[in-house]
This record gives sequence, C-alpha cells and structure tokens, in this order.
Amino acid sequence: MSVKPVLLIYKKSAYSIYQQQNKAGMSYPAKSVLSDKIRRMVEAHNEHYKTLVYVESVLKKYKIPYVRRLRKRPINYNQFQYVLTVGGDGTFLETARFLKKQWILGINSSPNFSIGKLCHGSLKNFEAIIARLSADRVDFETLQRIRIQYDSKLKYADSLNEVLVANFTPAIMCRYFLSLKGQSEEQYGSGLWIATPSGSTGAIRSAGGKIMDRREKKYQYLPRELNRVKKPHYQLTGGVLQSHQKISIVSFMQNGRLYIDGNHLRIPFKYGTKIQIGLSPYPLKSIILK
Repeated sequence: MSVKPVLLIYKKSAYSIYQQQNKAGMSYPAKSVLSDKIRRMVEAHNEHYKTLVYVESVLKKYKIPYVRRLRKRPINYNQFQYVLTVGGDGTFLETARFLKKQWILGINSSPNFSIGKLCHGSLKNFEAIIARLSADRVDFETLQRIRIQYDSKLKYADSLNEVLVANFTPAIMCRYFLSLKGQSEEQYGSGLWIATPSGSTGAIRSAGGKIMDRREKKYQYLPRELNRVKKPHYQLTGGVLQSHQKISIVSFMQNGRLYIDGNHLRIPFKYGTKIQIGLSPYPLKSIILK
C-alpha cells in the first residue's frame, strides 16, 4: 500500500447540528411532537460516531497513517492517494467532486438511517477491506462524472450524480437555448436535468428518465415540464448521450442557477452565459473488493 497518508472525511451528525441550533435559541415545536424524531437522530448520531471511532481504530491497527478532516473544510487533495468518507451518499458525493486520480471508499456510518448506495464500506466489512487494501487486493469500479464548463472556462466540474439547470426560484419559468447532436432549439420549462449513470436512479428517474447501468460510459439529459403553450412542439426532449457528445446551453435568464449533486452547491449565472456539459476525463475510482 502507498506510504502516503489516507484522507478520512467525516460528516457532522444531524443531531450535532440540531444541538447547535437549539443552543443558538431557535424555536422548535413541543417536545412531544419531536420526541420520536429526536430519538432517531440520537440513534443515528451514536451509530455514526461509533463507526468513525472504529474506522480510526482499524487504520491504527494496520499502521496506516491518516489525516482526519470534517466535511466542508478546505483540503489539499493532491497529497493523498486514498480517500475514505464516513457518512452517507451526501458525504461521498461532496468529496468526489474534488478528486482526480485518487481512489475513494465510502463507508456508510449509519445504515439503519442513512442512504449509502455509493458506499461499499460499513462497520461490518471495513477491516476486511483495509486488510485487502494493505495487501493490494482491492480493485475499483469506474464511475462517470459530469464536467461543467462555464463561459469557456473550467469553473465547476466533475459531478458524480446530476446537475439541474434552472431559475433561482422554481416558480419562475426557465428559458434557455439548448444545442446537442447537431440540433438546437429554444426551450421554456422548469429546467433541465443532466445525470450520470450513477445519478440515473435519483431525481431524473422521478422526472421520467431512464435507469442506466452505472458502468456505462454514457450520460443522459431530460428537460422538465416543457411549456407547451409557449411552444407546442420540441425536438430535444431527453435521451441518453454518448461519451463524446456534449450539451451546450445559452441562458436567457437573468437569475439562473446550476444545482450540482443536490442543493448544497448552487452556482448563479446571468443572461447570455454559455454552459457546456459533458463527461469528465476523470471518472471516479470507487474502491471495491476483488
């Protein structure tokens, strides 16, 4: 195994955040209303930190140097070859945006409460994975990511799940000029989904998209709620795109937004902004057992 230290990224539990907000004097409903919710938050909190302590103990047992960092803190990722995330898919997705050639392992720290479809690690199998990693007996699966160019510059890149092009508020119509596969048209609607195979089971599926095999080197797009009054007929209504094909968007909105992998990363753009989206040249390497 590489002598470089492992980067360990962990999230703050929902209960920890709740406690901070409560101390800040925020008002909540009566305790009877929240009792079950708080109980579940406490259980998830305990499960999460139990997993974090265990992960660190295994790394120490195998004499693997590591650097522990809280999610959302600035980090120089270039000094690491392996990255571990302790949390759920949200922690995994946020970390994955910053990686290029590193290998990543997601550890679902609270399987009873947290979604972890991207996380191959858990309390039950983590030591087995580290033992094999130490013996160079693990492999990785390649997950495609979306690369975003913004006014011909690489501003924000390498989304593992999805990108939503929309207005700054959902009540305002989204208007843009869409070009792909040699076709172009102006569209009016609620926005435009672009998703990787990994992200095809999420929001784009709910909007009517196709579930893809996440090993495919493709991606898909889907305009949502196209306005048929403004324009009865559209040609570019969604589909799967090949790895070499790119989507070009010109904004006709004064207050547009790019929502990347959910709502945590929101990028504003103005009228006339040109956005190009395609597959990243750096697919993610997610650790799996051989």
